Amino acid sequence: MRLTVYFIFFSLIFSACKEKATTETENTPNSKENKTLESQVLAIHDEVMPEMGNIHAAKKQLRNVMNETQNDSLITKILQLIDNLEKADEGMMDWMGKWDVPEKDPEKTNYLQAEKNKITKVKVDMLSSIEAANQFLSKMNNNEN
Repeated sequence: MRLTVYFIFFSLIFSACKEKATTETENTPNSKENKTLESQVLAIHDEVMPEMGNIHAAKKQLRNVMNETQNDSLITKILQLIDNLEKADEGMMDWMGKWDVPEKDPEKTNYLQAEKNKITKVKVDMLSSIEAANQFLSKMNNNEN
């Protein structure tokens, strides 16, 4: 019986100490900065992730146009646009696959700052490749009319 009481007592003390340490760590300036930074990084990701569907749709439309033409310079342009879309797609997939936030504050801060730069580049690559493809497709559609 005594052993059970001691076990429960020490378990409660250990648990309380662990909770206090966690709470203190969560309230450090770096921790608050890291939460904000992580939210910013994920917001950028969440903003452009739905564009993956537009990348795939644009590639499909470009392939259809390419299959209907004999013009070598047009084919070259289409292949370049498709390549840029694929690189943007791969950039997002690579970024997501490597997302692994460290636990410790100094490492975490540096990691999140670097990831914010990376996901911003992914965003720019995705949006610019989609825009270029859409402009090209719009121009092709206007030439057909």
